[in-house]
Amino acid sequence: MKNKLIYILFLFLFTILLKTASAAEELNINATNIKLENENKKVLLRGEVSAFDKKNNRIFTDSADYYKEKGLLETFGNTKIITSGGYTVIGSNIIFDNTNKTIVSNFDTQIIDIDNNNIFLDMFSYSIDKGMFFSKGKIKIIDNKDNKYNFSEVYIDEKKNQIVGSDVRAFLDEEKYKIDSRNDPRFYSNTMVLKDNQNDFDKGVFTYCKIREGEKCPPWSIKSKKIKHDKVKKTIYYDKAVLRVYDFPIFYFPKFFHPDPTVKRRSGFLTPSFTDSSNIGSGLEIPYFWSIAKNQDFTITPKLYSSENPLLLTEYRKVWEKTKLMVNAGYTEGYKKSTATKKLGDRMHLFTRINKDLSNNENIVSEFELNIQQVNNETYLKIHDINSALINSEVSVLENSLDYSYQNDDYFFSANASAFEDLTKSGRKKYEYLLPYLSFDKNLLANEDFGLVDYNSTLRVKNYDVNKQTEFFVNDFKWRSNKWLSKFGLENQLKGLVKTVNYNSKNVDGLKDDDSTSELSGVIGFISKLPFFKNDSQNNSNSSFTPNFLLRYAPSHMRKIENKKFTFSDLYSLKKTSEIDVIETGLSATLGFDLEKNKLNADGTVGANKYSFSAGQVISEKENRDLPGSSLGQRFSDVVGSSKYRFNEKIDTSYNFAIDQNYEDFNMNEIGLNYKDLNTTFNVSYLEEKEDLGNQEYIKTSVGLGLNEFNKISFSSKRNLLTNSAEFYNISYEYINDCLKAGIGFRREFYTDRDVEPENSLQFRISIVPFADISSPTFNR
Repeated sequence: MKNKLIYILFLFLFTILLKTASAAEELNINATNIKLENENKKVLLRGEVSAFDKKNNRIFTDSADYYKEKGLLETFGNTKIITSGGYTVIGSNIIFDNTNKTIVSNFDTQIIDIDNNNIFLDMFSYSIDKGMFFSKGKIKIIDNKDNKYNFSEVYIDEKKNQIVGSDVRAFLDEEKYKIDSRNDPRFYSNTMVLKDNQNDFDKGVFTYCKIREGEKCPPWSIKSKKIKHDKVKKTIYYDKAVLRVYDFPIFYFPKFFHPDPTVKRRSGFLTPSFTDSSNIGSGLEIPYFWSIAKNQDFTITPKLYSSENPLLLTEYRKVWEKTKLMVNAGYTEGYKKSTATKKLGDRMHLFTRINKDLSNNENIVSEFELNIQQVNNETYLKIHDINSALINSEVSVLENSLDYSYQNDDYFFSANASAFEDLTKSGRKKYEYLLPYLSFDKNLLANEDFGLVDYNSTLRVKNYDVNKQTEFFVNDFKWRSNKWLSKFGLENQLKGLVKTVNYNSKNVDGLKDDDSTSELSGVIGFISKLPFFKNDSQNNSNSSFTPNFLLRYAPSHMRKIENKKFTFSDLYSLKKTSEIDVIETGLSATLGFDLEKNKLNADGTVGANKYSFSAGQVISEKENRDLPGSSLGQRFSDVVGSSKYRFNEKIDTSYNFAIDQNYEDFNMNEIGLNYKDLNTTFNVSYLEEKEDLGNQEYIKTSVGLGLNEFNKISFSSKRNLLTNSAEFYNISYEYINDCLKAGIGFRREFYTDRDVEPENSLQFRISIVPFADISSPTFNR
């Protein structure tokens, strides 16, 4: 007991002496177990060792030795330090030199700064007075956005909260920096200063491209004397920058900047393109994108030609909560010199679309749309190859329209006012007007005994060919009985249509010029089919054969309809014409069949179609003289049919046909063949129309061949077989990887129209990702 009291007294006195010495040395130490050695020059500290100096640098470990005379604390094993600047150091075997005011370690260490960036080091030295870390060797930093930086030497300044390193390799791995999942956006530089809101690179290189095997040069890079990444403005700035494509210098910029990869919409130049046309010569297109706000933008695109006046194109887009606006306009002074076909004078266009959602109820659709399409020259769009979300350079009819539609659970209503301009015509005959065009649909009856009755009412006023006008008010009552099965397995249904027509007309052949004319017409039909099915469980297939029969009778009269095309889609319709006021009259029967083979799923349901073949013919009681020039007006119509065959997941074919009533000649043949796999697409289509169906025969082909992951060749052509001449052919080459798109295309067109001459055109385009990727404007509620 006496010895124990002496031991406790000794520990108490030692602690007093140690704290006195520590106060003098500005180091306070605590431990669970303390032992003196070498005449009190060395103190062994074991268990929950902690120490802190006057600046509140704190150290925690389980084992350490303290050398009093040197003021030096040496830890063994896992050690944690919290500096006076709030940085956390996690390592082992650390020396805390309170005399020289340094903390050092030659072992692997992790430092976590106040921004939660993680720094991994082979060794470090920390100056207590300067608040500065130093390290060399293999150094890796993972910032709080999960971006990675590699250095060979680094200084970490607590007071300025910045990191300065050399031989820098910085990888921006956060997903928001990537457009393509394969991207590896990164900086390389001699030195780098990493701050909270800004990174500075000296003699640096930036690229967005995937790292290539063998450290090959990236598809593109920007090399610059100085690079500054402003994280607040989300912009990367360059001094004396050179854009290199596969390490070959392309452009030099004394000053250059672009949005960093986190920005999806930012003002700046988009990808230029180079063109060469036999109509207007070679040209350069340089678009500039202006991001006015998150919900609106403006793009201006000058087209500069070597031998003609420039063309200026503009496009404005804006979205509101329930409204979208798009305006596209362009202007050029026209040709510099006139010829027999090329007339002087300026050219311009204005295309506008406004969409507005007027509904505040998710169960109601109420929409408004305005379309404006104006050009002052018929061939202007074609000559300059103007294409956008609003414009198709091949368009032949312009539409100016105002549309409104409303739909709820009970009815549908639409209102339209339209003006059309046919660019293939001249004079006032090119214009056609629909003012107004109103339509109303409502279900009147849904009954288990009587079936469905739908009502449609249409008011249409049409003016065309200068002095021709029709005013139609048409009411349709459509009836469909419920289907029933006979004792023989026949699936039956009755259909009916009653039509009332009130109209006025002026100068229209086939219509009365009286002040007002009223007509009543109707048709009733009986449809029956007898399906046969067979399931083949061994081959996992389902086969079906269905004979179809339609008996149809329309007792009223009809006006004459010229050159009505009769195709397979009309076969089982009660009303086979598209005219708003006409039901073709007479008694007729339609005979046909459907043959199909489908995949049988494991659960017994019918899956994907393997092949199908359908055909049929209309047989009338007598010839209909009000359908001249159409097989539908004859007693026996053409036999029309459609078929499809799917060889496998890659290859499928289709065939539509019409055979004359004598079963001798084909009036129509339409053949399609499609092939598609991972790297190759092939499409060929053939169309022949004769007699009442038309007079044309051509073949169209398109091929896309992927040479490898990055290279693709495409070819397309159309050949008129009646004249044995090509109408056009295109050939193009594309190179695409994760960060670079480049292509060259050649088009030969044999089309002639006024100042549009047969043309050879060549286009070259290169896109640097992400600089050319601009998303649409958005509105956030």
